[in-house]
Amino acid sequence: MLCPSCHNAKTHAGWHFEQPEPGRFTWRAPTGHRYDLGPEPIDPIVAAAEPPGDPPEAELDWDPPPF
Repeated sequence: MLCPSCHNAKTHAGWHFEQPEPGRFTWRAPTGHRYDLGPEPIDPIVAAAEPPGDPPEAELDWDPPPF
């Protein structure tokens, strides 16, 4: 769905709007210039974290709990 100003530009000012595939849009100006737009990211891209490994032997607590 287009905002009101984009809709008016498309309808009354000679701009053309297409959606060649889901998530991709193309605007064509009255001068013939094309503006291809892809989907906008919705979250920051975060690298996958390494799974935690086993703690070193010195950090293991083998004593029973105090209760």
